[in-house]
Amino acid sequence: MIEAVNAIRGAFNVSLPAQLTAAAALSDAGHEEATFAHNAQWLPWLSRELERVGLRVYPSVCNFVLARVPTDPSLGTQAVIDHLARRGILVKAVTDYGLSDCLRITVGREEENKALVVALAEILG
Repeated sequence: MIEAVNAIRGAFNVSLPAQLTAAAALSDAGHEEATFAHNAQWLPWLSRELERVGLRVYPSVCNFVLARVPTDPSLGTQAVIDHLARRGILVKAVTDYGLSDCLRITVGREEENKALVVALAEILG
């Protein structure tokens, strides 16, 4: 039964506890301001740095970017995902949307963003 449900659920499914937490966060003006300020600082930085290491980054106004992995016969999206995972960094493949050469990368905290860029430079450099 679980396999049948997984086959029809959305790619970015959100649980009820996560939805309730998000609703509470939206009523916290201080949290909202801090979140917007963080994203305003780190989204442009992350986009620039990802492009610097060789990814094609599409414009974003969200808390994540869509980044295209360079075409290289010896390197594929899964190899990049696996490399990052070995370093404790998780990014999302977007193959469900027909974008098999792209990654969805969330804007993280400063140290997470910097670790991501270093790890990507290792495999793409």
